[in-house]
Amino acid sequence: VYSLSSDLPELYHVLKAIPGISEHNRIVASYGDGVLSLAIAQGENLLLANVFEAADFTTAEYFLFMAVRKLQLNPEVSTVHFLTELSDEEEMSLYRYFKSVEQP
Repeated sequence: VYSLSSDLPELYHVLKAIPGISEHNRIVASYGDGVLSLAIAQGENLLLANVFEAADFTTAEYFLFMAVRKLQLNPEVSTVHFLTELSDEEEMSLYRYFKSVEQP
């Protein structure tokens, strides 16, 4: 992971969270300051690690759903783990598609 600043990029924290998840499909995300950081692993294989500019949470959801669909993961049997806190509305929106939503 490369960063122009001296601070660690959020994607670093997203990637560090993956080993702590025991499920087969591991979806970890963080959203803040107009950026979605997303990592997806299946078993021990990292399938995606990327950041997306997303002006609002609806756009961030679009990128999340696009990645899950492209990787042919079934969101109805997958839990999405957010490292950032979500509003009740954002959490309920994700619950319509995912089995569960975990956050701090």
